[in-house]
Amino acid sequence: MLTETTRFTNSQNAVGEKDFIALERDFRVWAPAFNSHSGVFLEIQRGAWEARRAYQKQNPLALPRFEESANAFELLKAYAAGWLGEAGIAFGKNPPFAPGGSVFNKIVNDPSFGVDWLFAAHLMQKLSNTYNFGRGAKQQTRGQTRYLFIMVAVDLVKDILINVGLDCSYASISRSVVALEQKGLLTEIGDAAVLMVDEYLTQGNEDSLFSEPEFSKTQDLNAFLKAEKLGKGDEFSPNLKMQMMMTKKVLKKSASIQAIRNAVKDAHMAASE
Repeated sequence: MLTETTRFTNSQNAVGEKDFIALERDFRVWAPAFNSHSGVFLEIQRGAWEARRAYQKQNPLALPRFEESANAFELLKAYAAGWLGEAGIAFGKNPPFAPGGSVFNKIVNDPSFGVDWLFAAHLMQKLSNTYNFGRGAKQQTRGQTRYLFIMVAVDLVKDILINVGLDCSYASISRSVVALEQKGLLTEIGDAAVLMVDEYLTQGNEDSLFSEPEFSKTQDLNAFLKAEKLGKGDEFSPNLKMQMMMTKKVLKKSASIQAIRNAVKDAHMAASE
């Protein structure tokens, strides 16, 4: 009844499918827990962050106070791009991430998914912001590649887990992302990932996107980056796979690799105690 009322009685503002996240029981539980755990306001309903800021301005002594926010819908996209390897879908489509959508159900129906994983996705989303991805990107290579960046960055974290002999489950990845951020090392992952994305999106470079077999068929950059097959298998984007392999090798030789590995191992040990 709540869903149908929201869908059909709002006559002034267009209601998108993603606005129904606010009606999901899990998110109504996760939002206050996320706020308390992270100190970041989780916006599950459009306009909620603006309303919260206005409230804080009118009530300067009210607690808790939040200085930043995270949008639940965008966090689901970041999580799907990184943890599930669905960068193409995250960039190209919205319906799969709305309540009842295929990706939404896959994420929230995982009994282990919760606040910690949302926070790790927020850290990855926030990391991507530091490199100015999106429409206002100063570098052309970053205009359409936010989710590709997140996919690459999380894959680097997976590789670190594998190389220190730990499982690379979604929980382990989330724990590692948080630990690296706490140690000030997540930017090392980000720097390696963004360098790879820039190299991959630069025409003329060896193993660039523009020499991918599938891209050569259409010459459509937008469609290629929105493809569900992006980053999956060897046939659709073999150059991307090669670039990622090379990036992992370079990261393993970096001056910070031992500190990164130690942070990941320490987080795993702390969780098992």
